[in-house]
Amino acid sequence: MTPLSQLAILLIILSGLAHSIWNLFTKRSINKNVFLWYCQLAAIVIFLPLVLVELPTINKVSIEGWLLIASSMLLHGVYVLLLAKAYTIGDL
Repeated sequence: MTPLSQLAILLIILSGLAHSIWNLFTKRSINKNVFLWYCQLAAIVIFLPLVLVELPTINKVSIEGWLLIASSMLLHGVYVLLLAKAYTIGDL
């Protein structure tokens, strides 16, 4: 097995672990909406430097690309709301 494939497997395992811990914290939180939106805020803070690095290439994005980005953001917001509601109603 190559070092690159070992790294890929390790990243998959760590991703699954982080996801299960995040789900546990979400389920145990008192206000699931607030917790999930703070998770989104943390993701924005973490990934904002990467966006700033890519800003010089922003003029290469077409109108259709911007519409897809906006649609993705809207759908992700709806997903967070529905996920919080699902965790409030019952176990997943």
